Amino acid sequence: MTSPFKHENVIKIAGVLGVAPELRLTANGNAVATLIVYTNYRVRNVDGSTRQESERHRVVVWGMHGEKAARLLRKGSKIRIQGRMTYPTWKDKQTGATRYGAEIVAQTLDYQGANAEDETQIEQPAAEAPAPQPAEAVALAAESAPAKPKRSRSKKAQAVAA
Repeated sequence: MTSPFKHENVIKIAGVLGVAPELRLTANGNAVATLIVYTNYRVRNVDGSTRQESERHRVVVWGMHGEKAARLLRKGSKIRIQGRMTYPTWKDKQTGATRYGAEIVAQTLDYQGANAEDETQIEQPAAEAPAPQPAEAVALAAESAPAKPKRSRSKKAQAVAA
C-alpha cells in the first residue's frame, strides 16, 4: 500500500538580518513586520577553490510576532524562520505593468539574536519601528513575572560532592 502524497509549502532558513525590521500597521490595524534575512552558502570554483555567496530573503511577520520581532531584533541579529513561500503580484503605479515578487510568510521565529545585550535596548522604543501601545503593555507584564527558582542538586549528588 502506498502512502498518500502530501503537498507541503514549508521553508526553513537561518541567517542574519541585513537591516532593522520595518513595522507597519495595515488599514485594519494589523501589525506587519518586514525582515530582510541573508543566508550564506559555499560554491566550489572550477579551479577547486571555494567562495562564499549570499542570498537575500524577504520575510513577512504578521500580528504580535511582527511587533515582537520589531522590538527585539536589530541589524545583524541571528534568526531562524519557518514559514511558507508566497509569490505576490501587483500593478506598478508608474508604468501599470504587473510586477512579481517572492516572500516568506513566517509561521515560527527563533530569536537567536535577542540576547542580554539587546535587553537594554528593548526598554527604549526603536526609532525606526515604534511598537504599538498594546504590545508594550504585554512586554511590561512579561518582564514583571517572577523568575524561576534554581534547581538544587539531589541528595545523592550532594553526598557524592561532599
